[in-house]
Amino acid sequence: MSLIKNNAMNHHAAHSNQHEISTAALIFASALVSLALILGAATIGKVKKVQHNNIEHILTLTVDKTLQSLTFWKNQKTANLQRLANHPQFQHLAQIQIAHYNHGHNLHNPTLQALRDFINQQKLLLGNFGFFIIALDGTSIASMRDSNIGSKNLIFKHLTQQFDRAVQGTPQFIAPIPSDIPLAQQRNIKDQKVPPSAFFVAPIINSKGDTIALLSERIAPGKQYSQLHDINSAAISVFSINRHGYLLSNPQNIDDYYSLGIIKKDEQAILSLKVSPFHKKPSLTQNNASESLTPIANAMLENNQKITLYSTVSYINHLNKAVYAVAKWSDDLGIGIIAEEEKSTALKSYYWLRNLIIFVISTLCLFVITITSVWIKSHNKILFSLKKSHSTLENLVIARTQELTKSTEQTQKALEQLKARNYIIDQHAIVSMTDANGVITHANAAFSKISGYCIDELIGKNHRVVSSGQHTQIFWQSLFNDVAKKGIWKGEICNKHKAGHFYWVDTTITALKDKSNRIIEYISIRSDITQLHRIQQALINSKHRLELATRVSKIGIWQLNTNNGELKWDDQMHTLYGLCKNDFLGTLTCWKNTIHPDDLKIITKKLEQTINTHKTLDTEFRIINNHGDVRYIKVFAEYEHPKKNASIIIGVNYDITELKTLKHTHNI
Repeated sequence: MSLIKNNAMNHHAAHSNQHEISTAALIFASALVSLALILGAATIGKVKKVQHNNIEHILTLTVDKTLQSLTFWKNQKTANLQRLANHPQFQHLAQIQIAHYNHGHNLHNPTLQALRDFINQQKLLLGNFGFFIIALDGTSIASMRDSNIGSKNLIFKHLTQQFDRAVQGTPQFIAPIPSDIPLAQQRNIKDQKVPPSAFFVAPIINSKGDTIALLSERIAPGKQYSQLHDINSAAISVFSINRHGYLLSNPQNIDDYYSLGIIKKDEQAILSLKVSPFHKKPSLTQNNASESLTPIANAMLENNQKITLYSTVSYINHLNKAVYAVAKWSDDLGIGIIAEEEKSTALKSYYWLRNLIIFVISTLCLFVITITSVWIKSHNKILFSLKKSHSTLENLVIARTQELTKSTEQTQKALEQLKARNYIIDQHAIVSMTDANGVITHANAAFSKISGYCIDELIGKNHRVVSSGQHTQIFWQSLFNDVAKKGIWKGEICNKHKAGHFYWVDTTITALKDKSNRIIEYISIRSDITQLHRIQQALINSKHRLELATRVSKIGIWQLNTNNGELKWDDQMHTLYGLCKNDFLGTLTCWKNTIHPDDLKIITKKLEQTINTHKTLDTEFRIINNHGDVRYIKVFAEYEHPKKNASIIIGVNYDITELKTLKHTHNI
């Protein structure tokens, strides 16, 4: 009885201990799964935050770059217009026409025709454009069209504040507004019979320094103005709007507007569309002034200079696409710039990484649950086996051993799968991590392969172990400052292989910070661009060889922009013409001043034929250099791209004076 009692007590104690062990195992498994879920959620949130910061950074750079381009273009155009307004001949004719207007004389007079002729002479330099001379009371007193003369000018009627600024002496850019008359070969604004027009305005100032009138240039906003918004990116769309939310530039995806039926084929987007949220029935019309704007447009127009980023909440734009956006208002230009990127494109890498993390965590949780379940089940079997006779114990031990072997094989297989996935990730990039002091705590196989150091040689070392010495102290200081202030740095770094040769990597360094905003870790992701650098160096060497060839053969190379008349010379051209760089202003006029008077008309005509017909220029002419010597020049030129809309002519000049003299001497 005592033995039976002891066995019963032992069985009860074993059962009690087994129950406690099972409970502890369940608690441990639950805690491990919860920890994995928390860490996974935190990692996904951190990755998403980094991705949003990247989106904000890229879109902000895009907006700033577009504003810089537009501001530079505006300053260049107003400067050209102001130079025209200050031209002595123009000043003389303008003052005569103003006097006719002030005395009530007929404005359709020889002076008007002389002004038109003068403007036509400037088209080679300024391009084709419409002009107005506007009296101080807002009346157009000279124009290329008779219908405008004598009426109040558009700028005076609609933009009095900017008109007054111009009168006070500050050249102005007038963002697109509806024209007062139809214009040939231009699409009209939706539900209107006129197209949009933009203007540049410069004051006409007399010898006393007083503004006596304004000179205005009309441009088509659908051309160069809209082209300055094009960043050649399929993922990011950039456009400008006015204070009422209407488009001022043609969007890059203009075909979508036509295909959705938002505007008709004979209409254009500028001033026709309002940046409103998408509607199943398009309601983006100019007449619908009550149409609500997208959140980013509202935020910009309410806060002017403030940059707003929907970094955590996207919105539906007017093409029914979820987008993130950055916007900025420019008081100087009187426009707002908006850059949008589709959410699906912007978060593509985030979605991929999020799914990967979820998959890994799910696999880990399933693994823990499986192992725990197997463990509990096996212990329950042990409890059941204790109730059986001692004769069956060995069979249960053998069965248990087989189960553990199978479980171990499954565990090993799962670990091998995880290693395989990590290997695939490591093959994608060169990855390393350091602590806050720059000591390497992790390096993947790609880093080991490209540097020549094994991973054990890299761990615990600083990245100076691969320093090439090719970068200055200023370069490194700038890198450290950017990472400390902005949290990220991108650029190219030359490193040194263990064997001694150099290699180049495109590098992104990100700083991870704790809640106290202290840097706790740096992550570096790199890709090998050594071959790209070799190609770039080969291009530089080719350029140097070309410069040497032209210098030895005394062939000068020049380039002419037919849109703005800008003329560029290389060093050999200055030598051929005997002009130092400070004496050459980069204009056709400066070049024409060197041509022999007897050849000026002929060479000018041939150049104009080349510009108009896109045919090759192949001729000879004489110049008079700064020493008074007459030299014979051979010229050969053609368009850089043989297209009708090409604007760049590239040519060569070389001195054939000796050849001409030789032919003359021998009567050849």
